[in-house]
Order: sequence, then structure tokens, then C-alpha cells
Amino acid sequence: MRYTVSKSFVQVVGAIWQPGFDACAMSYDLNSYDLGSIIGYSADSCEVENCGMDLAHRYFDPEHPYEHPITREGVERWLDTGGAGDFRHVTDFRVDIELPDGPNFVSDWQSEESEIIYNDAMYGGEE
Repeated sequence: MRYTVSKSFVQVVGAIWQPGFDACAMSYDLNSYDLGSIIGYSADSCEVENCGMDLAHRYFDPEHPYEHPITREGVERWLDTGGAGDFRHVTDFRVDIELPDGPNFVSDWQSEESEIIYNDAMYGGEE
């Protein structure tokens, strides 16, 4: 028997709520509720009530294929509305979302400096 495990995540750098910590990093694993919210935020327009949850249900249901693309702006909006609750301000992020029966959505860091900050904060600098 073979199992496939997919993992979707957002890696974030920014300032946390505690004063004086402006170069912090964290990786958020995304669940289906988070993906539903991101899909809802990514949709330019939605014809149904409770857009995010309905789109998530339609997306993960093979009988109703997904119709809206996931965008970097949708992920950013999700982070700004509570997805990055530990952060008071998100400077940059990298996202990798594995989609069932579809292409993965990957959006890299906006700057190389953000990737360096993330790696230093998560794994320590070179000594």
C-alpha cells in the first residue's frame, strides 16, 4: 500500500509583537481551513456566500473542480488578517502549496536578504 503525504507551508520573516525583535522567522504548516481562506482571498470575485469555505469545499471535492488561482496577494492577505498571528508585521514570505490533482503553487522570497534572515533566524548564523 502506498501513501502520498503532501505538505503546504508558508515561511515568514518579520517583526513579532515583543518589542525589539524585528528579524524573526517562522514556518506555518497550512491545513485545509487555511487553504480555503487563501483560496477565498485569492479569488477576485466570488458568486457564492461564504466564499472561502465554499471554494475550499469545491476545490477539494473532485466533482467540483477549482476555478480560481491562488495568488501571492491572496497569501499576503491571509497573513495580514491573522494567518501570521505571532507577527505584528510580515516583511516577506515564501509559500509552497501542494495542490491535489493540480500544479503546486510556489512563490519565492521577494529578496535574497529575506531568505538569509529566515535561515539565520531558524538555523543560526555561520560561526
